[in-house]
Amino acid sequence: MLRHPDLRLVGIDARVPAEPLSGVDYLQADVRDESIAELLRDMGADTVIHLTFHERSRRKESVFDSNVLGTMHLLGSCVDAGVRKVIVRSSTMTYGAQASNPMYLPEAWPLQARSRHAYVRELLDIEKSVAELRREYPELIITVLRFANVIGHGVHSAFNSLVNTPVVPSLLGFDPLFQLIHLDDAVAAIIHGATVADYNGVVNVAANGVLPLWQILGICGRPTVPVVHLLANPTVRLTQLVGLGRLLAAVPFDPDYLRYPWVADNRRMIEEFGFAPMLNAEQALRTYQYNGQPLPSTSETSLTAAHLPENGT
Repeated sequence: MLRHPDLRLVGIDARVPAEPLSGVDYLQADVRDESIAELLRDMGADTVIHLTFHERSRRKESVFDSNVLGTMHLLGSCVDAGVRKVIVRSSTMTYGAQASNPMYLPEAWPLQARSRHAYVRELLDIEKSVAELRREYPELIITVLRFANVIGHGVHSAFNSLVNTPVVPSLLGFDPLFQLIHLDDAVAAIIHGATVADYNGVVNVAANGVLPLWQILGICGRPTVPVVHLLANPTVRLTQLVGLGRLLAAVPFDPDYLRYPWVADNRRMIEEFGFAPMLNAEQALRTYQYNGQPLPSTSETSLTAAHLPENGT
């Protein structure tokens, strides 16, 4: 995006990054501030890319306020400021993992995730708000990118936490399929949505191919402990008695995601959105595994960017 001479890129966040990117102007502001609409209007913002999202398993009011209420306020500010296009990130986890799921989940499939993890529930709230806003303001282009598991250095995600767990519990008799997208391809998809495609709708973003859990753990060199699926239910007190409670609590996925299918259809991404990832699923995982140290599981990505025409119109 920085190579486009006719674009101005502005990063907006509550904290200015310690290592700013060259060619990006930074403004210190919170998306929940009342001044955001005026700020976007004064800049003549054409496209807003909203990436701020904090992943937390437990519900925390301050995080909910930032994730859900902050997104709703930003979207309203975009309408007030006359922004033409908004890019919002989401996750294929919102479909939920169920035995009744089709082999490939299209974007029109109902979002049926039932999760003990707060961030999945908050993504559902955000998607609901976006759908309502799209109906109310059809002239605003809202591109929702539902990413598969993003793998890459510096990314905080459930999948990255899983492959960095010293011993990974699996459900006895099940070998679920996982979709991936490399961080570089995820960023490229966002840039494509901002600078090339004017797509008003939802797009599943996933690399071609799927990987079974056992193959993933083999590539990453992680041992696994098979668990009877009844014991994987966090409400079953027996997990504490057999010493599995702490181990299962460290798994960032609900048990159903380690049991039932939740593979998204990526044909719309290629045929309508016009984007194709450079790496397939196995290439993405091997690129991560052999090109550096294990992913940090505590970092968070947080950036709201407004890309602007150089002339401010």
